Amino acid sequence: QVFKAAHEGIVITDMAGVIVDVNPAFFDITGYRREESIGQNPRILSSGKHSPEFFSEMWNTLVDQGFWKGELWNRKKGGELYAELLTISAIVSEDGKTQNYIGLFSDITKSKEQQKSLELMAHYDELTGLPNRSLFADRYKQAIAHSKRTETLLAVCFLDLDEFKPVNDNYGHLVGDQLLIEVAERIKSQLRAEDTVSRMGGDEFALLLGDISTINTPPEERLPIVTHVGPYNPRLVRRAVLRELERGGQIFFVHNRVQTIEGMRAHLERLVPEARIGVAHGQMPETALAARMREFSAGMIDILLSTTIIESGLDIPNANTLIVDRADTFGLAQLYQLRGRVGRGAQRAYAYFFKHARRKPTAEAAERLETLAENTQLGAGFNIAMRDLEIRGAGDILGARQHGHVAAVGFHLYTRLLASAIRRLQETRGEALQGSALLTNIHRPMVSVDLPLDTHLPPEYIPDQETRLGLYRRIADIITLDDLDALAEEFVDRFGPLPASVGNLLFQVRVKI
Repeated sequence: QVFKAAHEGIVITDMAGVIVDVNPAFFDITGYRREESIGQNPRILSSGKHSPEFFSEMWNTLVDQGFWKGELWNRKKGGELYAELLTISAIVSEDGKTQNYIGLFSDITKSKEQQKSLELMAHYDELTGLPNRSLFADRYKQAIAHSKRTETLLAVCFLDLDEFKPVNDNYGHLVGDQLLIEVAERIKSQLRAEDTVSRMGGDEFALLLGDISTINTPPEERLPIVTHVGPYNPRLVRRAVLRELERGGQIFFVHNRVQTIEGMRAHLERLVPEARIGVAHGQMPETALAARMREFSAGMIDILLSTTIIESGLDIPNANTLIVDRADTFGLAQLYQLRGRVGRGAQRAYAYFFKHARRKPTAEAAERLETLAENTQLGAGFNIAMRDLEIRGAGDILGARQHGHVAAVGFHLYTRLLASAIRRLQETRGEALQGSALLTNIHRPMVSVDLPLDTHLPPEYIPDQETRLGLYRRIADIITLDDLDALAEEFVDRFGPLPASVGNLLFQVRVKI
């Protein structure tokens, strides 16, 4: 009576594992009737999800202890998988010999699904399916430990979507949700399997990129790009184009206004009638744009007059001159990306960034162009990125808000204040200080000292421009008199006696300190 009324499935086998009887619940769970089950091996339920070692260990435990209990996946007669909680016991005769095996099992698929759903809710974002803040924190700790153990670099990136709130306000939350889902998918598609992207909440995402490396050594044949910044000069444009044509090369000319691009084409045709000019922009039909790019790649066009659609994904080794019209209207990262379109081979490349011939650029635009002109050496991308961060403002990088308030105090002071706060925190915890940036807890106001003196590093004293710029930055970072004296000694040791202008510069820094 118990055998028939039990809600758990019951299967009885002989010593060889052949089924000799099953109860009605066996059919309810598996779909196999009693008459088609008897004489079969329980392997008819196998899902294929478990290894031979799993079953070998199961039977070893059953023989040694007389029973086995655990969870496994089986397959119903209809082919669907189900999770099963199974207990197998040996039926022993009076003389101590095993006669049969009896298995009692129940379908726990629903409870497994509920458990999985709870785990997803606890660790994954419901909308995008990305790890949430809690799981990100756990993976961050693991990534830090792995990075220390393997002595590799770990990148932590935070990003948010600008102007996301108007999307919700104007088009509704359903459209906003679809946008977040699409952003999540696009980010995931660009990452490796071992990387992590998390939705921290709202329109904020965080990325963990482990085992990264920095490329500090360029290919041996690669040459720095000669960069020119100045007002638009038609004579210089003609000279640059003809020089490139004489060596059989091609030219990118970036004019980022579709409305006036044909006017610029007419101007170039009058300026350089020797050159074959093709126009490309994002409003062209897809087939026409693709044909134009093929023509340029095949060398049928000398000058590709285009918008910024060339800034990524285009590799033309024969194009080694770049001319950008109204470069003062571009972002620093965008200009650096554009400059990367040339100089991709062994040929010397040239980049011309022209601002308006009469209008003065904004202070920020002038700073962007100056940064690009200063950083022409190979591998300058990191320096440019840091300078871009300083120009635009890093924001509240350790908090939930990222609104660029660092611009109010300046990036250098911001990093010093941050170093000071970290130092105090480490001293409170009794931890060792790390890094030269934490050697001081000085919290002093910004001081501007402008003496009527000639204060600069003359080119005759330090000929290399890059070296001079680096020394200017070192001088700006000095915060103690000992550091200033050490730098003065280094000047004398490396370059000789201090000229008057250098002595004045160091004196001005001394007054400031």
